[in-house]
Amino acid sequence: MSVDKEDTMNAKDVNICWNKILKAIGLTSASESERKLVKAGVYVYGALNGTSRAGLYNGKITMANGTSFSASVIPIATGKYDIRRFFRGCADDSYEFFKSTGVMETYGKMVVKAEDLGIPARDAFAMADWLGGCQLMTISERNAHDKSFSYSITRAAHARQDQTLEQVEAHVVENSLAAQAAVGTKFDEGRKF
Repeated sequence: MSVDKEDTMNAKDVNICWNKILKAIGLTSASESERKLVKAGVYVYGALNGTSRAGLYNGKITMANGTSFSASVIPIATGKYDIRRFFRGCADDSYEFFKSTGVMETYGKMVVKAEDLGIPARDAFAMADWLGGCQLMTISERNAHDKSFSYSITRAAHARQDQTLEQVEAHVVENSLAAQAAVGTKFDEGRKF
């Protein structure tokens, strides 16, 4: 028997998303090494910028071979509401990438943020917001993730004035509709029928 976990994308759908990302950046027949370069860039981008659906994804990802692509391919491939589910579906792969490369230790801001939270630089990668359920993490890495996650949730709640993301999004839609109605009303008032 197999049951999908709702907050984590299954392997089949993760693979579909990777193929969409590769197609969007023109690598439809990518070699295994090219796939690894793309994955590395996406994982690092997600770790540095977070994987919230509220993210802008307007940055540029430059791979180790110098080729660049827009981070906007991530939400296009996964769907806005499934970004973090996608990354959670890649938890083990991304964990192994971070552990084997130590790449997050080369990003000064990430290391400083980790150290500010009392997290050793070697565990900075564990602050990636999708790694919470990764079974491969050590106790130290899990503690690092939990500290970072708790700090991020508190900071986000304060920034949103203790509203949920859904409430904030609903207000944005309401304000947009109200603005459109006001514009439409002013425009219509000047029209003669």
